[in-house]
Amino acid sequence: MANIFFGSDPHFGHANILNFITHVIDCPKRKGGLDEGNTDSTCGCPKMRDFPSVEEMDEFMVQEHNKVVRPQDKFYCLGDVAMHKKSIATMLRCNGHKRLVRGNHDIHPLKYYAGDDKHPAVFEEIYGTRVFEDMILSHIPIHPESLKNRWTNVHGHVHSNVPALHFGVKYLNVSMEVTGYRPLAIEEVRQRIRDQKAENQRLIDANLQRLGVKRLWTDEELRSVRPPRKNCF
Repeated sequence: MANIFFGSDPHFGHANILNFITHVIDCPKRKGGLDEGNTDSTCGCPKMRDFPSVEEMDEFMVQEHNKVVRPQDKFYCLGDVAMHKKSIATMLRCNGHKRLVRGNHDIHPLKYYAGDDKHPAVFEEIYGTRVFEDMILSHIPIHPESLKNRWTNVHGHVHSNVPALHFGVKYLNVSMEVTGYRPLAIEEVRQRIRDQKAENQRLIDANLQRLGVKRLWTDEELRSVRPPRKNCF
């Protein structure tokens, strides 16, 4: 039986990514926000990707992919396949029926991804975002108002620049750096979502205990005591 896998941000052929540094949140060298493309290593923070060369990085990711994804499986790449169009074809070496949710670096003409009479089809389907059962697949994390109480946003884009739970329990990052450079099967994605929720609740309970608070108010309780809004017009 075929399985479904998810991953993001392989950046095939991207030599400069080997110079990027993952700065911890309180590092004085951190630029703020997602700290994208920061190459300042004077603080001693680790490299984002520690490979001797871009060729070895690409080869490692292909091997790790094919260890878990079989030819009959489906694989959703959540963006940023490659920086240069010539490197997009590296994905052809990866097993599975491949689908792409385009990222901010997937800017080349469609023929390099979907194929034409001169280019092989790397991906069978291409999306901007994809609603998938109880998840929304995207490259960049989407606005929380779009998730409501129904979906979890499985995304990439942030690499290892922010910790788990940075955006809250409704988000799961599947960038290569946080998955061991291998795609995650759908059951593992759902388990990670459950684990995040459990860890978030543990942190809430620990803080409530530290503050001497028995419990948080529910939304219904807050609405019952909140004064009605006044018309400002």
